Amino acid sequence: MNNPSVLLDYYSKYQNVASNTNEEYYDIQFIAALALYQQSDFNRAIDLLLSFPQKSPYYYLAQYLVGTAYASGQNLDMAADVFTKLIQGKAVPVDIYSRSLYKLAIINYQREAYLSAIEYLNMIPQNYYRYDKVLNVLAWSFFMFEKTRTDIPEERDYSQAKYFARQLIDNYYASEHRMEAESLLGYIYQMENNPNLALGLYRDVYQSKASRKKVDSFLEERDQLQQLYGQAKKIEEEALRKNNAEAYIQATDVAKNLEENLYKLDLSEASPVGSEISNEVYGVINQLNRVLVLKEKARASGNKAAIAKADSLIIRLSAALDYVPEDYLRYASSYNLFDAYPVARKVAEYDFQKRKTQQLRQAISQELSLIDDRVTSLQQQVERAKLKGDYIRVATLEQKISKLKEIRKKNDQLYASTFELNIGQPYPEFDQWGDFGAFGVIDVNFGQRSRLQHRMGDLSALYNSVNKAVGKRRAGVEDKLKKIEAEIRFMTMKARMAERVRQRAERERSFRESYFDKRTSEFEEK
Repeated sequence: MNNPSVLLDYYSKYQNVASNTNEEYYDIQFIAALALYQQSDFNRAIDLLLSFPQKSPYYYLAQYLVGTAYASGQNLDMAADVFTKLIQGKAVPVDIYSRSLYKLAIINYQREAYLSAIEYLNMIPQNYYRYDKVLNVLAWSFFMFEKTRTDIPEERDYSQAKYFARQLIDNYYASEHRMEAESLLGYIYQMENNPNLALGLYRDVYQSKASRKKVDSFLEERDQLQQLYGQAKKIEEEALRKNNAEAYIQATDVAKNLEENLYKLDLSEASPVGSEISNEVYGVINQLNRVLVLKEKARASGNKAAIAKADSLIIRLSAALDYVPEDYLRYASSYNLFDAYPVARKVAEYDFQKRKTQQLRQAISQELSLIDDRVTSLQQQVERAKLKGDYIRVATLEQKISKLKEIRKKNDQLYASTFELNIGQPYPEFDQWGDFGAFGVIDVNFGQRSRLQHRMGDLSALYNSVNKAVGKRRAGVEDKLKKIEAEIRFMTMKARMAERVRQRAERERSFRESYFDKRTSEFEEK
């Protein structure tokens, strides 16, 4: 429904002659309600949707759309009432029942009633065709509940949030909500100081956005090759009709070469060998990082049995990495972008198809304008030919006009069919989550650098304090040594002085003995 305004114009004219007894009455009314809903004219859409009788096959879907319209207009209480009645009805189709539960969960999530949201989500059967959306909201609900439950980070338990995010990533590989789950899981690991696990998830989210340009280039290249191949085949057919052997051979060679290139592109798109090897290697490395984290926790708690088991797993996982042959690893560098980044493929294909559809509409519109101009010119020529009485020319011109009108009718049908092309739904949050992955990588690296700088600062402070303490101790020791040396010098000086006194006394005694005792007295009688 790409042109709801035109549809509503037809509906307003239909109302003048319509009756609710007509077989197609409610079909047309439902389509008109969808057109009003698409134009965000919720009041008129709700009025139409509420007019369906309960016996109508559109009744439950109309009620669901009424609740959705209320929710889109932020009338959450009225929307919740409608969805609650739907989940309580016994004859409600399973799909409407599951959708209503999901809407009630979203309403409670917006109201920050996370436990109520979880309760509604747990009621949705797992065979619901969009259960990936359920897992995504479950992961975010558990995360937000733990985040708002306490202000102390150490008391938060994100195990349930991690479980449901991992379930989405592992079981719904091509879901567009995969980027949200990986971003959430990376953020949780970052808060839990597991930078290696966080980096891997953030990098995968960012690479999904970064690969978008490569996927766009791939699609453009294939489209150009297909156009050239179509032109070559036309030239080949024309040369065959004109019996131009040389042109036919050249066109055949070109077409064959283009066909080989297209085959290679299709083969590369269908071959997931490289990405499968990359995923396996990345999975083993991811498991190894988890075991290392568990080993550190076991070491902190003193659980020797867990440490031994972790060591055994580390040895086996390391051996598994060593077992991968180098010849296989070279395929990992040539992985398939479509298989490695399915969300990027979805977004790129949607934009590509949308762009091609717009180009087709523009080309058809230009062709219609040219036909209208040509018809107008021929009609003027018809009038002049009638004035001249040249009825043979009038007949010829009218035949041309008739052919042009037939061509215009076909182009009108083709133009209308372009609005019926199902090109899928966009994922508007693709760039947002891709940027979040890039910021996550930067934040983790910056956080590691900050922690390293903080640790180096702590070590530097400790080193300075040790040096300061050693310096003080050395100063004290040196002071004591100086005192001891001074005492030693004093004692040595004192001993030397005592020795000098003793030697002087000894010399005096010796002198007295030698001089007074042995010398003959001058007064001795002869």
